[in-house]
Amino acid sequence: MTAPRTARAQSPFFDDLSRHVAGRDDLTLHEVLIDLNFSLLD
Repeated sequence: MTAPRTARAQSPFFDDLSRHVAGRDDLTLHEVLIDLNFSLLD
């Protein structure tokens, strides 16, 4: 991620990641990524 701003602006994945991190700061990054992985499979 050399240009996180550009990637975040272009990709819904980063919007989802931001929402997960903002709403679930009690989870570790690993747990957030696992949760995102499952939600992307839906």
